[in-house]
Amino acid sequence: MIILSLIFPACRNLTIDFSLLNPKEFTARAELGPIPGIVIDTLKLCPGVRFEYNLKRWQFPLMHHDRLLASLRKLGCGVEPIPRHVMVAATIYRPQSTADENIANDLKEGGLDETVLQNLAPFQREAVRFITSKNGRALVADEMGLGKTRTAIAAACFYQQEWPVLILCPSSARHHWQQELLNVVPESLLEPRQITVVDNGHHPLQRSNDAFDYKFVIISYNLAVTKAPLLVPFNFQVIIADESHYLKTRQSKRTKVLVPMIQRAKRAILLSGTPALSRPLELFSQLQALDSLKWNDLKEFGKRYCRDARPSSKKSLFNSHNRFTWGDNGYKGANNTTELHFILSATVMIRRLKKDILQQLPPKNRYLVKIDINDNETRSRFMQMLATLSKYEELLSKKKAKSTSKLSLSLKSSSEQTLESQETMSDILSSKKQVLLELFNESGSAKLPAVLSYIDTYLVKDSSGKVRIYTLAIFSLLFLM
Repeated sequence: MIILSLIFPACRNLTIDFSLLNPKEFTARAELGPIPGIVIDTLKLCPGVRFEYNLKRWQFPLMHHDRLLASLRKLGCGVEPIPRHVMVAATIYRPQSTADENIANDLKEGGLDETVLQNLAPFQREAVRFITSKNGRALVADEMGLGKTRTAIAAACFYQQEWPVLILCPSSARHHWQQELLNVVPESLLEPRQITVVDNGHHPLQRSNDAFDYKFVIISYNLAVTKAPLLVPFNFQVIIADESHYLKTRQSKRTKVLVPMIQRAKRAILLSGTPALSRPLELFSQLQALDSLKWNDLKEFGKRYCRDARPSSKKSLFNSHNRFTWGDNGYKGANNTTELHFILSATVMIRRLKKDILQQLPPKNRYLVKIDINDNETRSRFMQMLATLSKYEELLSKKKAKSTSKLSLSLKSSSEQTLESQETMSDILSSKKQVLLELFNESGSAKLPAVLSYIDTYLVKDSSGKVRIYTLAIFSLLFLM
């Protein structure tokens, strides 16, 4: 788009977009330039107007939106005003703050367990309060590494009376969720046996024909689609969708199956470190999952936030009547992203960056991530190797016990007995080392697909995060990548 600082010969062919910048200001941009002087003069006459030279844009007080709209239309300009629901969001917006000392008390009074609360940093408590202020339906888009998992668990604990909870997540994160539940939620609220991690399509969701006895069901997106007919009857009222950008493709089977399930739940907590504001279309299905009534018009959403400023080589984005038409790029563009970020923050999204809350971050945490080896033949071979190692350990223990024993029934001389013991111990240690090396090499290769999948969650396009990898299998890793 061309900023309103040029000169255009006529007003009648000029279309101007108004776009919100913050709760108090908006800007105006032309779809096609240059801009006639009479339009610039009209802009300058707006009370409180200022021109940001660094950003090359006009900024106007939001209170004068309707006045400027009327003035430009009198000149014959076509003007796209700020939608009314965006204007309403500007009036109710409250900036996010972690300095409120009443947050902890508010959450405790709402029923959040004291132990769970103590496991949260101040900025995580603020996120939980944000979620509860939105009736348990929100998108937590904090930067990676800011503990969205614990935030979501705490929010789910706020709605303990509505359990069981369904957790949708990437396959590589299932056991991490299980471990965090055990770390954050006291056993008085959640016993280990009340958590089930669905590892395969044959995993039972019930131990018997009795009532459903799990409080948390953790399942990957792919398995959730496969087992959807079994999940739906349980009517989960609290659903957490980790890495919710897995639902970004509206036409995918995953989105078509899981989004309606999330919509039916009373509480829905979506987590994503990469909210994809540069590709707004990818947000639409996630927003529909949270509020299908408010986000129900893809065409209007696309027209407002998904236009591509570059004309298509085969079809113009604007026809002779300055009406918007879809080129080859469809909804794949991005515009009015500042306004979109604002309206999301005012309604369903909370997002913080590490640089903004460095002082509140806890010491660095280290986690052991368990990785599944899905190939049955490989798993069987590894089990055999581990059994062999166990036998070698048993033999070594026996040999050490014999060598230190003061009693011997052997007729051999002391020197002969010592030599035989050393040779036997050396053989066993050598064999043990050989098996260990084989297990080390083969397990490294077997883990690579799962490791790459795990790393991929941190390398989503447009992510500002960085990943440092320490591995002895770097050449294999690079080859597979």
